[in-house]
Amino acid sequence: MEISFRQAREEDAIFIAKHANQAGEGFPLHMWGRENKKSIDPFELLVAEVKRVDSVNSFTKSQIAEVNATQVGCLICQHIGETPHKIDEREPDMVRPLLELERYALSTYNVFVLSIESDYQGKGIGAAMLKRAEENIGEKGMSLIVSDGNIRAKRLYERVGYFAVRSVSMIKHDWDNPGSNWQLMIKPKNPASTSSPKR
Repeated sequence: MEISFRQAREEDAIFIAKHANQAGEGFPLHMWGRENKKSIDPFELLVAEVKRVDSVNSFTKSQIAEVNATQVGCLICQHIGETPHKIDEREPDMVRPLLELERYALSTYNVFVLSIESDYQGKGIGAAMLKRAEENIGEKGMSLIVSDGNIRAKRLYERVGYFAVRSVSMIKHDWDNPGSNWQLMIKPKNPASTSSPKR
């Protein structure tokens, strides 16, 4: 199967929003629903965020994976800087644990969203997308955050060299998810020179 990648465009916003929510196991739409004060459809809010050039889910940071010109997956990555940023006290409490974990992934290239159409899962596309992301590897390697209840995703990440370095309890409210903790996983730039991680 030949997989190609292209830079996302603004017209891909609905596809990107769908996969941002899928990668987050429904977390994004749940959070948007909780924070929404104007009774707007949470998915419309997520699509609007994707269309913004300065958002974490922006189409400008997204790549689309295609097979035979068919969209099969979405990859969103971001560089995490070398100094921790202060967490805005206005950030929703559900998001704060994720932002705390990012403080332990400084100088890495972070895989923020990796999601594949259900009909194309289990065909090596996820590994190919992670390899694509590594073309921009950070000074201290790669990073991502995953629910400890997402066993399938964790197995993929471990298979290609990621390992868990830190966990923090989720704040769920009424979000339905089998996990209890968010886990930060790292893939060092130079694995051979990296000592065993502290748990």
